[in-house]
Amino acid sequence: MPSQKQSPVLHHVLGSQIARQPRSQLTATVRQALANKLPCLLQEKEFPCKDWKKFDKAFACEWLTEQHVILEPVQTLVGHQDWVFGAAWVTERHVATGSRDCSVKLWTIHDDPYSRSKPNMEPVISTKEHKGKVRDLKFCRQSNQLTTLGSDGTVKLWDRAMAPLRSFKMKFDKELVCMAISDGLIAVGSQSHVTLLDPRLRKGEVRVIESLDENQGVRSINFLEHLLSCGSGRGRISFYDLRASKYIPLELDPDMTQATCTGSLPRAPPLSAQRQYLQAGPGWLCQNDVFLEHFDGQPVYNACYAHAWDMTKTKLMCVGGPLAFGLKGCYMALWD
Repeated sequence: MPSQKQSPVLHHVLGSQIARQPRSQLTATVRQALANKLPCLLQEKEFPCKDWKKFDKAFACEWLTEQHVILEPVQTLVGHQDWVFGAAWVTERHVATGSRDCSVKLWTIHDDPYSRSKPNMEPVISTKEHKGKVRDLKFCRQSNQLTTLGSDGTVKLWDRAMAPLRSFKMKFDKELVCMAISDGLIAVGSQSHVTLLDPRLRKGEVRVIESLDENQGVRSINFLEHLLSCGSGRGRISFYDLRASKYIPLELDPDMTQATCTGSLPRAPPLSAQRQYLQAGPGWLCQNDVFLEHFDGQPVYNACYAHAWDMTKTKLMCVGGPLAFGLKGCYMALWD
């Protein structure tokens, strides 16, 4: 049987012993090895800021294919009494929403000319199981369950019919604002920690990870293979290896130097001196009265309020803005 010629790239990334594995066994190994190398290769490309004065912070981002792009609204949902913090598709025609008004609602989307002409003001189900704001919600298609995160310090699981299944009380419950789900594992970000939950276990909690920003808060979180990417209130994006139980080190590029943007946010080096995180750039900052009175001459960083990996898992979109109350600004960048 002829031997298979392996790519020199595989030998460099994996090492010669692993690279000589049969091709059928290499897929998972290559994917995981590349995931560990990827954060070291990411370079920031900020979007032009000439039109950013129209925005005050960006709180959500998602990659879309051409088939997903909708040029006009299908339907307007009306019913929440305050901000909507999260939305998740449950089926192709049903979407769940969570709000600052403490409620979770399930809606049916009617895609017909009559429904498009008027707002949908009748949710299928509306419930207020949380005793605080519903800060995030995600639907897991593997378990067919909806997960909601509340400022009351709880994570709740629901079935498709919105019947409550389980509830977990978080040990670290300050500033619970973000959540991610992968293979049934739930990651919850708080002021100073990331808590991992496995609903299949009786206890639920499986691990607690300290944030690299002790008090700036974990503002966004996502999974990339066995890595957990965390965006912070200080604009740091760190990568935690769930297998090795540690943040992966990032090699510092000697060509990267510190630069500043006059009248805007100071630009920190893309990689920290500790080589444990990427640093968001300056974005756009409005020099309003709050800035001039309290922050003039001081470093102001952009919080990473949301980040998302593309379909190839090689590009990272990150959006946000200044964390401090009263400051107006916006940050949008692509890391690839």
